[in-house]
Amino acid sequence: MAYFSGFIATPTKIRNFLECPKKYFFYHVNPQTKRLFPEKSYFTLGHHVHNTLRDFFVQEANARTEEMLMGLFETAWQSQVGIAGGFKTPQEETEFKERGVAMLKRFLETENWTVTPRYLPEKEGEFPGYQQATVDSELAFGGIVDRIDEEPDGSLHIIDYKTGRNDDPDEWQLPMYAVLVSRMYGRAVGKTSYIMLEHGKRHTTEVTIEGNLEVIRKVKEVITQIPKSKLLSDFTCHLGESCRHCNYLVELGFDPKTGEKIKEVKEEKAQEQLFSADLPF
Repeated sequence: MAYFSGFIATPTKIRNFLECPKKYFFYHVNPQTKRLFPEKSYFTLGHHVHNTLRDFFVQEANARTEEMLMGLFETAWQSQVGIAGGFKTPQEETEFKERGVAMLKRFLETENWTVTPRYLPEKEGEFPGYQQATVDSELAFGGIVDRIDEEPDGSLHIIDYKTGRNDDPDEWQLPMYAVLVSRMYGRAVGKTSYIMLEHGKRHTTEVTIEGNLEVIRKVKEVITQIPKSKLLSDFTCHLGESCRHCNYLVELGFDPKTGEKIKEVKEEKAQEQLFSADLPF
């Protein structure tokens, strides 16, 4: 990937700064905590479901079956079990696994799983699936796109899988990805869709040139608010004592007030979660 000297915006970076500047600092600026998260059960569930669907659509359409899908999920699940997957008890792990199975069965019932996607994320590489495209000399958009289909008219349709219980569409992710994908392929993106796997719903939006220009404008507006420094004191939490964003720092063994390490944490408890943020930046 070519070096880019400007600001690389991802949906996660924009959301995190708007939620809490201090959270942004620890997630994206501070070298000790950047991209470092404790294992969480919901991250593990999402990671395995996403990988299962990717591996499913890699197969020839006439070879895909429910049995194959469930087999892929079982293989994925066994790669990260118990404490390594962020599960506190065997019962919790069973509950999350059953949620994953239910999501995939619901997907087969509500979605067309015979399509041949135009794009699926890569499995290998330093940052698997990460894509980046220049918007202008000072701005690039980046992220991990789950799937791109090609419509009959030749336009592209971006698909994003959601495994959380909240079925509200993300206001940043797919609008930014529409710009990203159109720049990458030099082709029009006609639609974007969030597939809410927990509920079996789709939220589809038509993409317009005006909409693309508007999301670029909004992202640039947020960027002007982000401090250029790398000092924690310049990233002020506006939520006060009610803020819970720093809880994960304590789990990793860092002091939320200073950013300094206060204890050693076992390696399996603190790993880079490439899935959970539009990394690598």
